[in-house]
Amino acid sequence: ITPSEGARGVVARAFAARVLPLQVIPHALAVPLAERSPARADGVLRVALLGAPSAPWKGADDVLAVMSATRDLALEWHVFGDADAHGFPDGAAAALGTAADARLHLHGRYVRDEIAARLAAADVDVTLALSPWAETFSYTLSESWAAGVPAIVRDLGAPADRVRSSGAGIVVADAQGATAALRRLAGNADERQRLADAARAAARGEPSLGENAERHRSACAALL
Repeated sequence: ITPSEGARGVVARAFAARVLPLQVIPHALAVPLAERSPARADGVLRVALLGAPSAPWKGADDVLAVMSATRDLALEWHVFGDADAHGFPDGAAAALGTAADARLHLHGRYVRDEIAARLAAADVDVTLALSPWAETFSYTLSESWAAGVPAIVRDLGAPADRVRSSGAGIVVADAQGATAALRRLAGNADERQRLADAARAAARGEPSLGENAERHRSACAALL
């Protein structure tokens, strides 16, 4: 059992000499859904990073590059998760320059049950995830959608597949593509609304814990 087609491909390639009855059962994430207030009319685009945004293996260097390349825009950066390692706060402050005090908000670690409400409370418009490797699912993508927040993701692995199939975000090739996406969103309220509606629909379509458990029981029973 794998959580995505991408993960199934990894396992199939690793055991190419064997025929495995692999099934894809997406993870369930019991995150309460949250509704954002109407978007503020202050012209600021609020971007969030979730999980372990300071980690190089989560694309921190590319995120810092995006921060630097967009500091001429009216953007706020909201960082939820373990952001203290690898010099990330200093790197983010340097990337944002003199605007860092007003535009960089380090919210610290979070409880998963609360993250959707916290994203909504911060009026986040979009999340950014530029992991440099092909992730097999991405819980933070589900967390983002639970708040009705679309995501910009790198064109690798399950996150890209999930965003493409749902329309609840933008798939980019690299930091330059992410920069271009943020520039476009900053000036296009209609696109932001369309993506937010798709994110809410994607969240409502996520399997519940009970549905996920039942699919696992059925899959396991078929093997016995």
